[in-house]
Amino acid sequence: MPLRTHALHTIELTGAPLDGCEEAEEEDNAGGRRPADLQVFHAGGACLDRVVLYYALAHLPRRLGAGLRKKVKQALRRRGYR
Repeated sequence: MPLRTHALHTIELTGAPLDGCEEAEEEDNAGGRRPADLQVFHAGGACLDRVVLYYALAHLPRRLGAGLRKKVKQALRRRGYR
């Protein structure tokens, strides 16, 4: 966990907010341009820790599902199934 300081950290968010059930689709940002829906926030160390935790928990179901699908596909391929 990062060392907390009294400095403000910049947090940049893009995309539609999560509604609790479904995740917004992530769009590819070609050319390194800033997206039109970019929101910038400034937060202290404790708030930054909370944002990181919330982000991880909000994306957990999708990442867990993707990881499990990958493992199942690998196991089926090793056994000769496609």
